[in-house]
Amino acid sequence: MIKFETPKFTELLAVDDETYKRLNFGGIYKFYCTSKNLLYIGKTKNFNSRIRSHFSGTSNTSGFIDEVAYYSYAKIDSLAEQDIIETYLINKLMPKYNFYKTYFDLDVSTYNDYLKETFIDFTVRLIKANKGIEIGIATLKYFCKLQNVEYLSVTDTYVKERLSQEGIYFQKNALVMR
Repeated sequence: MIKFETPKFTELLAVDDETYKRLNFGGIYKFYCTSKNLLYIGKTKNFNSRIRSHFSGTSNTSGFIDEVAYYSYAKIDSLAEQDIIETYLINKLMPKYNFYKTYFDLDVSTYNDYLKETFIDFTVRLIKANKGIEIGIATLKYFCKLQNVEYLSVTDTYVKERLSQEGIYFQKNALVMR
């Protein structure tokens, strides 16, 4: 069985706590109502500026921000990892105000690079989470589909090279870690 570990989030912090003002790093955050039900999950490059934009009413949450009483966060540096985890959590926890996950608009070459890096990061995390146990291509395709990660061929020159830098190799229709 493949395991997917989500990061550890902070305890619930009251909105008036304002700890977020000292957080100059990125990750995933969750908003909760007074009864501690999950309202929204988001990702950010910088907690301070993103949370502040929510509470000032200049973001996509302006319609429900008055309901938010608590928040929690987890530091995650990789943008691709943030995207994977945010998508996973939205699909698993189904917060009241999140909708299906869509990717941001990019030009074609940047978007293709983004897809490759997202796929590579996801694949590396998946194999490392399974302590290096080999993963078949069909299984990898299945988990990519579950996590809304675009499956890319592991025989693609760039993908193959990047995976090998992580000690992961394609062998007999499976990925193995050495």
